[in-house]
Amino acid sequence: MKKKITLIVLLCVFSFILTACGDSDNVKESYGTFEYENTDGSLATIIIDEEEITFQNVNIDEMKNAKVEFEVYKEVMRLEKESSEEVAEEEKEAIRAKYNSEIDWSSFEDGSFKYNVEYDESSQTIWFESVTENEYEMYGTYDLKYKTLTIYNVEFRRTSE
Repeated sequence: MKKKITLIVLLCVFSFILTACGDSDNVKESYGTFEYENTDGSLATIIIDEEEITFQNVNIDEMKNAKVEFEVYKEVMRLEKESSEEVAEEEKEAIRAKYNSEIDWSSFEDGSFKYNVEYDESSQTIWFESVTENEYEMYGTYDLKYKTLTIYNVEFRRTSE
């Protein structure tokens, strides 16, 4: 009986180690340099390594606008569910103004920050979350199949390994 339990424990530990190594390899695939052309024609660059993510000339406003719209959508859905009435455009604008004033991502402009990472095997996606102690952290995904980094509505193409 002791041998069976020992064998089961060893198999569990071994499978856990294999799973962790597989996740680590997938996360390592997301390391590299990614580029995007800003609306003014300049080049935005994001560099991901195992320690941090670095933004260079990234137009934060485009990402912030997408985040604000997402937050407005969530709040409007919540309000409509509570009252069973449609939220008026004026109220939506007030909610939008509130989030525009609350969300401050200036620390991301031409800066580096630590991140948390999670691998989702079912979608072959790596999720990134900034760790800046900002109330509104920034989220992004790396698609292993298409090798693209997406932060809200902005898609960066991989330019280096």
